[in-house]
Amino acid sequence: MATPPLGEAGRIFRISRSTQHNPVIPGRRVSGQPRNGGEGVGRPSNQSAARSDQSHDLVRRPSMAGAMTVDGGMVRIDRAMPWVGRLLSLPLLAASGYLLWNVALGLRQDFSGFGRLADDLVPVLVFTGLGLLVGIPGLILLTFRYFVVLNETLRQIVITSQFGPLNIRRHRNLADYHFISITDDYDADLTTYDVNLCGNKGTEPINLMSFTRREEADKLAGEIGRVLKLPARDYVGTEPDSDDA
Repeated sequence: MATPPLGEAGRIFRISRSTQHNPVIPGRRVSGQPRNGGEGVGRPSNQSAARSDQSHDLVRRPSMAGAMTVDGGMVRIDRAMPWVGRLLSLPLLAASGYLLWNVALGLRQDFSGFGRLADDLVPVLVFTGLGLLVGIPGLILLTFRYFVVLNETLRQIVITSQFGPLNIRRHRNLADYHFISITDDYDADLTTYDVNLCGNKGTEPINLMSFTRREEADKLAGEIGRVLKLPARDYVGTEPDSDDA
């Protein structure tokens, strides 16, 4: 037997019962209530906002796409190996691994009694020498890193060339360098703009970074100059020695 329609009164009765069986849980947004309807709901306190600002101030953010990192009075400039150099290291390392693997197989056969080490001594030495001769340049290309650390507090410059676990460091006195220069290599096809740390005549300049765009070189020189309080001089198209240093 079909149930007769309830009409308007029945619909109002169902809606009232559904609201009674759906209690409101504190802290949750009720359907139809705006997200920012209640004061203090979804809004961080002033104390938490202050802590968030302090945490952002403690983060040391690199600039120039990771080329320069500033930490107080210390500036670190990294020069990574171009991807072409790292790509060239792969065939060198593969050839070195092949030669040294054959050396290991030959020594294994000799020590297992299938051959004599005296007969294979010359090939073992030759293959070992070739493997190292090819592998060492490949390892250098793969792991090479060059970075300069300018410490304004200690008035010191540390130039580091890193090849895997091997580090070669050179120390310079920051007081011997008085300005930052921007120079070019006069190449008509692809001009390279170098940012250098320079001193008086007779002081060897330190190449900090090279760019293919002049705007990037100007930006890096300006940032370093602001941190170290040194002037930046643009020598693009001129000879630096012709100007008074």
